Amino acid sequence: MVDDKTIFLCLESSLNALNCSADETILLDGLPRNLSQGKDLDLLIEKMAFESVQVICFDAKVETLVKRCENRFTCSSCGSVESIYTQHENSANLANYKCHSCGEIGSMSRRKDDEPATVRRRHELYLNETLPLVSFYKDKNIISFVDALMPPEFVYVRVASCLVV
Repeated sequence: MVDDKTIFLCLESSLNALNCSADETILLDGLPRNLSQGKDLDLLIEKMAFESVQVICFDAKVETLVKRCENRFTCSSCGSVESIYTQHENSANLANYKCHSCGEIGSMSRRKDDEPATVRRRHELYLNETLPLVSFYKDKNIISFVDALMPPEFVYVRVASCLVV
């Protein structure tokens, strides 16, 4: 893991290199991940004199996320990702499954990150470290919520509407 100081030095350097004006839209994904980073990000935003800030929080039930990840498989031949609904990952079904992108048979496997236990552990980490940011940004009145379980085109429209200031 990279320490916060290095992350923010890299971020500041990248933002400076972009030479963007204070009224341009910059989208950060995955930062901040905890309250300390949220406070560091506030200092950087102030230092760089950005005009406005909007935070988007994607809402989804953990069991739905677990189910989605449980059904997500990657082709070892072409890297394509597909949702394959199996009965408890019946290996006979996967052995005969044909990738829709490259046609390879038996090449689908689940990434370690998509294992149900891993998803639940990551959700616990989210609850303990990231969720406090919701209150932090609610207090600043700069957070919008998006139902991440909506169809992708609706999520896109909702996110786009959040970014319009």
